[in-house]
Amino acid sequence: MESQKLFVHLQCQNQGNISMDIYAMTDGALMKQIGSKMKELRIINSMKQSELASASGVSVFTISAVENGKAPSMMVMIQLLRTLGPLVYLDHF
Repeated sequence: MESQKLFVHLQCQNQGNISMDIYAMTDGALMKQIGSKMKELRIINSMKQSELASASGVSVFTISAVENGKAPSMMVMIQLLRTLGPLVYLDHF
């Protein structure tokens, strides 16, 4: 049903408000979108990758990979979300 589809609303710096149907996205496209959002959160928090690495316990290499759309482990995702603040997103599970 169309009304039951989950829409993600993103505030992107250069693109304004975007609504996208995450069910229509490929897995790779969704990972790229998540990576972009993670980078945006890091920048909003005025953190360099090295600072996020130090605060989260995740390597700079892994942070860069996540921000570029590579799939992290669940543990890495939790560490990054906890450090950046939006761990509350997991309340929906």
